[in-house]
Amino acid sequence: MKFWNPEELAAMDVVKFETTDAKGRKIGFETPPGAKLVCKPRPMNWQEQNGLGLSGAITRFVGIGLATATLTLSLVTAEHRTQFDAGCGKYLVSPPQGQPAKVFSAYHPRLARLKISQVRLLSEPAGEWNEGQQTETVVYELGEWRKPLPMLSSAPTTAGAGKDGTKAKSATTEALKKRVTENSAQIDALGKELAK
Repeated sequence: MKFWNPEELAAMDVVKFETTDAKGRKIGFETPPGAKLVCKPRPMNWQEQNGLGLSGAITRFVGIGLATATLTLSLVTAEHRTQFDAGCGKYLVSPPQGQPAKVFSAYHPRLARLKISQVRLLSEPAGEWNEGQQTETVVYELGEWRKPLPMLSSAPTTAGAGKDGTKAKSATTEALKKRVTENSAQIDALGKELAK
C-alpha cells in the first residue's frame, strides 16, 4: 500500500483513493484540486442506567463510534470535470442493490490525523449547479470503516459439538439420569426418616 507525503497532499488539497475493480485489480484515483474535506470526530457512546433507590441515573462508557467526513468537490474547469469523471464519478459510487458497501483506502492529512485509512460511502453524492459561476459542486458523505473483530465461540467446547457429538451427548444424558435417580432415592429415604 502506498502512502503519500502529508505535506504534498495538503499543498494540493486533494484526497487520494484506492480501490479494486470488478476483476480485483487495484485502481488509484484522486479528487480534482481544491477538494474540501471536513472530518467530524468519533462520537463517544455512553449508556444510561437507572441507579438504585433514589440515587438517580448513572452513565457507563460503552465505546468509541466511527468518524464521518464530508468531501466537497468544486468542478470549475473542464479539466476538473474530466478528472472527476475518470476518478470519483466512476469509482466513488453506491454499490448495486443487494451488494455490500465498497471500502476505499483514503489518504489525506486530516484523515491521517484521526488514524483513518479506510472509508465507505454513506449516501449517494449530491450535485448542485451554480448558473452564475458555471460551476458544479458535488458533496460526498464518507464514514470510517473498521474491519470487524473476530467473534469467539464456545461451540466446540459444549457437549455434542465435537467429532463424537452424539456419543458425548448420550453419555451426558445418561450421567444426568443416573444422578436424578440417586437423588430421588436419597430424598425418599430422608422423607421416611422424617415421617417417623
